[in-house]
Amino acid sequence: MNEKIVLIFEDDDPSHILLTEYLSIFGLKSIRSSSGTNAIEICKTNFNIFLVLLDIKLPDMYGIDVCRHIKKNRPDLNIVFQSALVKPMIKEQCLAAGGIAYLSKPVSYNILQSYLNDLGILGINY
Repeated sequence: MNEKIVLIFEDDDPSHILLTEYLSIFGLKSIRSSSGTNAIEICKTNFNIFLVLLDIKLPDMYGIDVCRHIKKNRPDLNIVFQSALVKPMIKEQCLAAGGIAYLSKPVSYNILQSYLNDLGILGINY
């Protein structure tokens, strides 16, 4: 059986640690990428990735551009944006690029749990 993995695209260590801890509590394995090019390549080659938690602002690429590249190869891959940028226009751009949700940082445990339940990933309450 293939293990399902969440790709965390995040360059901020505290945010990455927080997301990793949440996912671990939910019983989900995660891997990290802090490079847009690397995240695109991981999604092209690792079909165990079933969800991407994607930051918007990173050093080498804009998260919305990363989403577009990923969606070219994996159109059905679930991508959830997470960012400290809480402008409505940014949220609209994220969803238009193929994201299924937009979460404000710091990401709340309960909100992430709710989205994962809505996607049918958890199906239980913690």
